[in-house]
Amino acid sequence: MDVGRQHRVAVIDRLLDALAVSGPFPALPERLSLFAISSLPPLLVTVIHALADHREVDLYLHAPTDAFWADLVSQKELARKRLEKPEDADLWEVGNSLLAS
Repeated sequence: MDVGRQHRVAVIDRLLDALAVSGPFPALPERLSLFAISSLPPLLVTVIHALADHREVDLYLHAPTDAFWADLVSQKELARKRLEKPEDADLWEVGNSLLAS
C-alpha cells in the first residue's frame, strides 16, 4: 500500500477498508504483539479490532488488574520499614516480588 504524502487518517481509512474485505493477507505478520500500552485513541482501537479479525493480537499491559499495588514492598524494604517503624509493620505487604520491585 503506497501511502505517499497522505494524511495518516486517510491511510488508516484505507487500511480499515482493506481489512473489511475477507481474504488472505500475506503481508500481515502471523501475530501482532503490543507491549506496555497504557491508553489508545479510539481510532487505533478500531484498527486493532480489524487486525484481530485476521491475525492473533496479543496485548501485554502495564497493569492487567484493578488491584492496588502501590503498597507492595520487597522483602528488603519490608525489613527496613520494620526497623524504622515497628508499629506500622502490618500496613505493608510483600506480595509478588516482581510487582513489589
